[in-house]
Amino acid sequence: MKRDEVVDISKGIGIMFVILGHLVFFNSVPFRFIFAFHMPLFYVLMGMIFPYELTLKKYLHKAKRILLSFLLYLAVCAAITFAFPPFRALFSFDEEARHKLFYEFQPECFHAGSLWFLFNAFVVITLYFLLSKLVFLPKCITPKTKQIILTVVILVLGVVGVLLFNRTQNAFRIPLTSEAPDLPLKLDTAICVLPFFYLGILLNKSNFKYKLYDLKLGYQLVGAVLAGAVVLVVSRRNQYVNVCNCFFGTPLHFYIASLSGVLMVVFVSSALSRIRFAKVFAFYGRDSLLSFALHTFPNQVYAIVLNKILGQSYGYLYMPLHWALIGVPAVLLMLAPIIAVKNKGLKCLTNWKKARENNGKQE
Repeated sequence: MKRDEVVDISKGIGIMFVILGHLVFFNSVPFRFIFAFHMPLFYVLMGMIFPYELTLKKYLHKAKRILLSFLLYLAVCAAITFAFPPFRALFSFDEEARHKLFYEFQPECFHAGSLWFLFNAFVVITLYFLLSKLVFLPKCITPKTKQIILTVVILVLGVVGVLLFNRTQNAFRIPLTSEAPDLPLKLDTAICVLPFFYLGILLNKSNFKYKLYDLKLGYQLVGAVLAGAVVLVVSRRNQYVNVCNCFFGTPLHFYIASLSGVLMVVFVSSALSRIRFAKVFAFYGRDSLLSFALHTFPNQVYAIVLNKILGQSYGYLYMPLHWALIGVPAVLLMLAPIIAVKNKGLKCLTNWKKARENNGKQE
């Protein structure tokens, strides 16, 4: 199946925002801007290449790929953590680390906290599969009615989830009497982001995404600037957002900023797809899961080198914007050979499987 180049470019841009967001000062203007939309973006993009009618066979295939990727990258991150003294010195397996690893599937003890997204993607597609099957069971209901029911159920579930699980204090200027519940497997996060994933599915099913792609370049650029301005303004008015831990600030601000950010990146990616340079973004976008999982290590290496040169103590979420911006291409350069080796290995494995199949047919 032919890849959606705009989605690949969008993922590549998203990875760059992830790297930058994990370097720049916590709760600064750039931090708030990036965190306002970068995780909803990945869920929408995941949906934009996902089938609307999900059979059990397709679900098992996709779930298997995501879980195997999670376990593989977890093993790689654990090996790197114990192999290199700077990372091994920071390893801790206290009660909080065990809770995050076995309850939330967020392996921060192996410097791989970003891996929560891979496991959460599995939970999200599982929720979608179960809900879609419940809606599609009655044969007397027309496909259009089923889609309306599924859409309403997912939207209501997502909005109620954001209201119920939001851990931002005083999101509505109402004193909180108790903390929001903390569900296992980050099920609370999965419920809240499910509408973004479903939005991507609807964009794919209706082919509306191609209408966005086909807009004139001028309209796309103006749309990207306006959408970016909305994200900037709203993210500064809202409290900081962290989808991973269900910090949404004011829900209305969260939805406006996240959807505007998605639109901004899609417009920029569609405009960039017209030039050959966009292949750089697509290169990282095609392997966004690997980049997402392993970027923490190059981030820390960059911070260590920068500190030795400048005599500073910069680190995770603790760096001025100008040094963080320089860090993005530096981290991407460190990720490039890892991606190349992974692609080469997969190509060799595919060729080996084809050779075995051909030998089997000849026998």
